[in-house]
Amino acid sequence: MRLLRRLPDRLVYRLGFAAGTGLYLVMPARRHLVRTNLRRVCVALVGQGRASDRVRRAASDEGALDAMTRSAFGHWALAYVEPAIALSYAPDRLADRVRAPHDAVARDALAPQPPGAPGRIFVSPHFGSIELTALYGVVIGGLRMVAPMETVADPAIQAYLERARGATGIDIVPIRGASTVLRAALADGQAVALVADRAIDGMGMPVELFGAKTRLPLGPAVLAVESGAPMFVVGTRRTDWGSWAIRVERIEPVATGTLRQRIVAQLDAQARAFERIVADAPEQWWTCFFPVWHSDPAGSVQPPRRPIAKAA
Repeated sequence: MRLLRRLPDRLVYRLGFAAGTGLYLVMPARRHLVRTNLRRVCVALVGQGRASDRVRRAASDEGALDAMTRSAFGHWALAYVEPAIALSYAPDRLADRVRAPHDAVARDALAPQPPGAPGRIFVSPHFGSIELTALYGVVIGGLRMVAPMETVADPAIQAYLERARGATGIDIVPIRGASTVLRAALADGQAVALVADRAIDGMGMPVELFGAKTRLPLGPAVLAVESGAPMFVVGTRRTDWGSWAIRVERIEPVATGTLRQRIVAQLDAQARAFERIVADAPEQWWTCFFPVWHSDPAGSVQPPRRPIAKAA
């Protein structure tokens, strides 16, 4: 990773993307799963009236769907390359590479909180570059941010990510027992960052996403309802080699109903925001590399009879 930082970053991103598309050829079971998930996403977006021309083609044309699947593998690889490169960007370089909105919602997301007010909750799907999302908030927005992190199986990579993210000013905490730390951070006016579009080990609450039932983690919705902190759903998509665009939506905490009703309503609003973010570039939603929906059996990862690589 230190070596990669010595190379021109745009070249590294191109090579990483190419390596990912190579994985498309040698991982038939995963390729079928991604393709199946992307088909569901594209068909749902067409039904919702949110589909771009490219998404509309992928929903009905096998070749276009294959091309989107191949691109998804490239973006999947970039999700692991970017921490080695982008987290070292100086503030001026980061501001030059990331296009952020300048509307009222985006200004509220970074505006100083009044004394005594709770912090803010930032929620992202596994979409585009989650690294850049948090980095922008800390380096450009000046936020004090706390984020739980999944443990990576490789100890060396785990240690590197902890050092790299910690050096940016993001306070990384283990997922286990994180709720207590996150509540305290919000009470102290700090920002909390959560990636919450995939429930680990089937935990979470049922919610509809792209027209079918899945489960999403309860943590963000519970934190928002209990604390009254504003929730911002954020997605940072890649627009070029080493360039990104941020999208921000605000979800107000639900104030009426029982606790359960408020959490359910909050989670549903969060799922709708995820759909709008993913609609911009479904191939950058790398949760598609995992089983997402209840109606998809475990056997859905088996390759189809028609080899995708040959058809592409």
